[in-house]
Amino acid sequence: MRGLSWASSPGQIGRTTRLGLAAGCAVSLLAAALLYLSNVASSFLIGSEDALAPLIVVWLFIFLVNVLLTLFMDVRAALFGYENYHMRSGDPAVELILLTHVERSDLVRAWHAAAQVRTWRLFSWIMGVRVTLCIVGFGVALSALDSALLFVLVVSYWACGVILLLVEPIIRLRAFTALGMAVQAHAGGTMGIFAVGGALLAVWLVALAALPLGFIPPVLGLLPFAVHVGWWALVRQFALRRVARHMAAHTA
Repeated sequence: MRGLSWASSPGQIGRTTRLGLAAGCAVSLLAAALLYLSNVASSFLIGSEDALAPLIVVWLFIFLVNVLLTLFMDVRAALFGYENYHMRSGDPAVELILLTHVERSDLVRAWHAAAQVRTWRLFSWIMGVRVTLCIVGFGVALSALDSALLFVLVVSYWACGVILLLVEPIIRLRAFTALGMAVQAHAGGTMGIFAVGGALLAVWLVALAALPLGFIPPVLGLLPFAVHVGWWALVRQFALRRVARHMAAHTA
């Protein structure tokens, strides 16, 4: 990673992460504030006093931005994983490394980590946007409360949602990076990029199948997130195993 000025050392990666988080949070909070004021002004002009509707519109807008950025991160992570493994497969330096005490599994983990770092700036921005989602979501929750019991239930629900919302992109980044590496390991060559696209669509379609679970009371949206976290973890585990098997077969 020395070739990346923003990831040349652990300290530099830490600074990049903090800057990305701050920038993503600041930009999305500014957009949320402007959109909220615009909606409040529109509600005032038509004589409405509903304070909850503008907050919901803001939350949905930021959520849509988050979805688009996350899908873009999926594509970048898969492509970087594909490219990273492509550059190293067949490299004579790898053969020399394998003559030492370095295990193949350690190499796979190192390459997987290096591919993740190349997507890290975008990931940091997305985490900042998700922090804003949590903040606005808390505002929506508070605006909808009218009793102490409801307050406890809603805040508990919100806390579970925050955990899932902030953990999911971490597992997701690892999964799609590993997916790109696995595609390169088994479908390299001229058709490799098309294979990456097909793998992305297949994984996304399985994830979409979990969305109807969000309409089951009393989970109301949290279950799909939990299923997605588990699904990304399974994809990562399966993909890295395929890479390890491919590497063992071609470097034995």
